[in-house]
Amino acid sequence: METRSQDSLGQPQPQLPGPRPGGRVVAVGIDTTGVEEVRHALERHADRYLRFVLSERERAELAETDELAGATPTARAAPTTEAADATELARRWAAKEAVTKVLAPGPGDPWPWSDVEVLLPSGRPAEVRLQGRARELARQRGVSEIQVGTGPTTAGTVTATAVGLAITPVPIHRTTRKQDP
Repeated sequence: METRSQDSLGQPQPQLPGPRPGGRVVAVGIDTTGVEEVRHALERHADRYLRFVLSERERAELAETDELAGATPTARAAPTTEAADATELARRWAAKEAVTKVLAPGPGDPWPWSDVEVLLPSGRPAEVRLQGRARELARQRGVSEIQVGTGPTTAGTVTATAVGLAITPVPIHRTTRKQDP
């Protein structure tokens, strides 16, 4: 998601949507990832890196984005390393790391990165979907929704912020109006 405002210097600033009524912030995670670091990982590990980091749904979304941009990935659900944009992958990686910080797995926790899906539909807010261990940790921490936002690429880095929310139902207060006699 890239909803932006400007700071006092006129620089674009990322914004997250505010908590919904009845929501409270459980945890916040922030991560900064270097685009060159991701590009280097892609060069060294190629498609293995993509399979390790991205879920099948994320790879399909990336392949669709590449097709719309004119690239020709070898398979729709498995974009080629050449077609994968390092900046886009750095954005997803930073978002996944920020979500992981919200969920706070322990040092010995198995952590399949594909259990944290960050979908970036064009023109819409990012969507976080959790499976497996990530979903279990969210339940344990009382997190029922995670919102994530990424900022612009600056100095070769991408920053993402994730906010874990506990959404509780908001009581509806009904008022009865006295009727005129």
